[in-house]
Amino acid sequence: MVWMSLAGYGQNVGNDFTIEGIKYKITSATTVEIVDYDTSFGTEVTILPTITD
Repeated sequence: MVWMSLAGYGQNVGNDFTIEGIKYKITSATTVEIVDYDTSFGTEVTILPTITD
């Protein structure tokens, strides 16, 4: 059901999205991996346990 929710908003496995300078790649219906970080947001990064896009 989570996958269907993501698909409904155009987010599918393999898609990327960015939140607060952290670029994530969707790896499954419920997981992502960090693929890049924009250092203009600072040098300290807080990785949240849950994100919503």
